[in-house]
Amino acid sequence: MEEILTGTEAVDTTPAGENEQERAEPAPDTAGQGENGQGTEEIPNAEPAPAGQTPEENAAFAAARRRAEAQAAQRMQAEKDALVQRMLSGQINPYTNRPFSTEAEYNDYLQRFEAEQRDQQLQQAGLDANLLNRMIENNPAVQQARQMTARMQQQEGQRALEAQLAEIAKLDPSVTDMATLVKHPNFADFDARVRQGYSLIDAFKLANYDQLTGKKAAAAKQQALNAVNGKNHLNATKGAGSGEDIVVPEETMESYRRFFPNWTKQQIIEDYKKHK
Repeated sequence: MEEILTGTEAVDTTPAGENEQERAEPAPDTAGQGENGQGTEEIPNAEPAPAGQTPEENAAFAAARRRAEAQAAQRMQAEKDALVQRMLSGQINPYTNRPFSTEAEYNDYLQRFEAEQRDQQLQQAGLDANLLNRMIENNPAVQQARQMTARMQQQEGQRALEAQLAEIAKLDPSVTDMATLVKHPNFADFDARVRQGYSLIDAFKLANYDQLTGKKAAAAKQQALNAVNGKNHLNATKGAGSGEDIVVPEETMESYRRFFPNWTKQQIIEDYKKHK
């Protein structure tokens, strides 16, 4: 285990600029802490909900922002995991007997190894390890680092939200910010899809599919369906296993592929089945 620590440089998965921010961070205000000395973390919102909105609209705004924050966090974590895999290629985690593949695995290894070393030293010195752990948890510097991490994640989420809103504005120039988005005629459908886990951009595309593809595509879809129902000669894509054939007209399939290039044919068929 020591070879991993001494023979390999520690992997720094801290995002660029975080160390500089930490040095510039003022000392935390410990006023108002509870009896155990640990204060509650109060992190201001990166951007308040638009003024004058209904509770439902405010809730939708919060849900969209949380979704953007989650997507940003997932992207950052994927980058950190890839860095760990590159830096520790070939190294075996002695606690799992498997190669390191994620930042979480590496951090768990470090924590367990350091805890073993610390407990051994404390036992030799006759000290209580649990007491020391509580002192570390209540240390203002530790609390400050946690607050900084949460703020950075929220700020990254806000940037991701703004970037997605900018992409939506390219699809529909009437959407300039979250306030105009919640007033959009199809916002309820958009909001439902965001809550299902779609990205903001994909949710907007799905909620406004007919408008974005134009009336011509909608008419072509209906014409194709009529042709299939009447003559069954349209060269279309069918889905199996549902008890009935699902026909996706060629024009509609092309529109799906243009709007959702990463979707599989089966995903397109399933979505078309739900909304035809």
